[in-house]
Amino acid sequence: MNLSKAIKKQRSNFILFLVFMSFTFLLLPTVLLFLNNFKIILWIYLALVEIVIVSGVIKRIDLEILSYKNNIGKFRMRQGIFDKKISFRCEDVVFVDVEKGGQQWDIVMIFQTQRYNKYLRNISKSAMKKHPYAASYYYKIHESKPEFYYYYLVINKGLYKKYGFLNEIYSSCFHAFYSDDAINLIRQWR
Repeated sequence: MNLSKAIKKQRSNFILFLVFMSFTFLLLPTVLLFLNNFKIILWIYLALVEIVIVSGVIKRIDLEILSYKNNIGKFRMRQGIFDKKISFRCEDVVFVDVEKGGQQWDIVMIFQTQRYNKYLRNISKSAMKKHPYAASYYYKIHESKPEFYYYYLVINKGLYKKYGFLNEIYSSCFHAFYSDDAINLIRQWR
C-alpha cells in the first residue's frame, strides 16, 4: 500500500468527519428553535449532546496530530493537541519497538543519555509491565551501563503518520536496536 495515498485518505476522512460533526452541531439547535419548543428538558438534553459532539471532535483531532522534524540527527516532534514538544538526538535512541493492539499500534522508544531530559519519561516498573519486550531489552542494557539515565517514549497518536516517523527514525538512528516487529513494519511500507 502506498503511504502517501493512505495519509491522503486519512486526511480526507478526517475532514469529512469534521464537516459532518459541525453540521450536526449547528443543525440540532436550529431544529429546536424552528419547532418553537422551549421546554427546559430539551435544552438540557441538547446541551449534553453538544458537549458530547465537541468532546468527540477534540478527541479525534488529538488522535490525528503527529508532527515531527529531523534536523541532522535531532528530532523535534509533537503528538496530540495537549502534549508538549519533545526533542531528542539520534545518538540517544537505543531501542525501538512496535506494539500492536488491535488495529492501532504504538512505537516504544528507549533512550540512554548522561544528562537529565525533562521532555521524556523515566522508566518505571509500571511502564515496564505495559511494555514487556522493551523491558527485557532495558534490563539487559541497564546491567551493562548503569551510569546512564534511561527514558522511554510511547508514540500512540498520528495513525498513518507513524509509519513515516518510524521510517525516518530507521533511516536516521543507526545505533539503535530495532525489534523484529518494527523491522517487519518498515519493510511492509517501503
